[in-house]
Amino acid sequence: MLKVHAEALGIETLEVEVMKVYSLSEARQNFAAVLDNAQKEGAVRIMRRDGRIFIIQSVGGIIALRRRSCTARSESA
Repeated sequence: MLKVHAEALGIETLEVEVMKVYSLSEARQNFAAVLDNAQKEGAVRIMRRDGRIFIIQSVGGIIALRRRSCTARSESA
């Protein structure tokens, strides 16, 4: 479905990153795993019952996202 929409918009390459979402109780019970996943994936989301969402992002994840963003900008120029 995303590929069809991308083609309709004239986008040749469409990258979609899916971020892991934990409930607050899952995050509390498995905090070490949450941190490990944030390190591995760059970031994770924690959703509270009231719908508020928080992101835990590793410092390495921030650096990787900035590099990817800079690379994407230089490739499109």
